[in-house]
Amino acid sequence: MTGTAIALQDRETRNKILITVVRRSIAEQAREMRRTAALTQKELSVALGLHKATISRIENPSGPFPAIRTLTKIANYFDAGLIIKFVAWSRFLVEYNILTGALRVVQ
Repeated sequence: MTGTAIALQDRETRNKILITVVRRSIAEQAREMRRTAALTQKELSVALGLHKATISRIENPSGPFPAIRTLTKIANYFDAGLIIKFVAWSRFLVEYNILTGALRVVQ
């Protein structure tokens, strides 16, 4: 068994990977939708009735997880859907195309 395979058996390591990947995914998607719409963080915050700092935290991959209610506001504003689902760990790795050796895990 490789070092990576052994590390993935550890729940704490998997949890760190999960948090890192989900935070990064949310941040990247939110930032990309905002930029595609040619909006500043301030403009989006005003449109959503949120503080600019909230948008900044959402777009920061090391920031706290946004509330689902906030994510649905963003999805509705951009006329997008929001999918939140639980999957087997093996599927998670495949879906996010994780090469664990290259993943910088948030501590």
